[in-house]
Amino acid sequence: MHQVVEHAIYVLKCYKGARRLLRQQVRDFYKWKPPDPDVLKLNVDGAVFEEMGRAGIGAILRHSSGRVLMAVISLEDVVAEPIQVELLALLRGLQFCVSLGIEKIQVESDCSLAIEALHQGNIDISKFGGIYFEIKELASHFGDCMFRYVYRETNEVAHYLAKYARNVGRINMWWDCIPNFLSQTLWFDLYL
Repeated sequence: MHQVVEHAIYVLKCYKGARRLLRQQVRDFYKWKPPDPDVLKLNVDGAVFEEMGRAGIGAILRHSSGRVLMAVISLEDVVAEPIQVELLALLRGLQFCVSLGIEKIQVESDCSLAIEALHQGNIDISKFGGIYFEIKELASHFGDCMFRYVYRETNEVAHYLAKYARNVGRINMWWDCIPNFLSQTLWFDLYL
């Protein structure tokens, strides 16, 4: 009986240790990664508010140290489909950044369809070809503009910004600071 209890306690400790390790590995895998020192990273996301007939856009521009240079939320008029919202997020994010004189920018979105379409280049025949064309046109104003798909967990800060857009009149921007509702999510991005 004593050996069975000791063995059960040992198995439980092993299980808890493995679970803790697994959680840390998952967190490390899905964690926001800073860009190279000479690159700025723009994370964007969109959210649909069906009950309002509107959509929210969130964008955050960060330095390789993780320091926030700009955070933006925008409430958009009616949109037809979720992919359109994600494309608008990419477009608005670039629009907010284009006048800043950024040489190298890495743009991340958790919408694989939008990122794949931008990489494939056959965007002019799609339903939202006009938006794709505007995104590509804006991207050409940067010395180097890279588009990258990331998992939702890696894009949480932009996601929270987009969701919060339902609380604004049109556009809210923060320069070199962040809104209070975002501080915990940003902290998790940087330190966990």
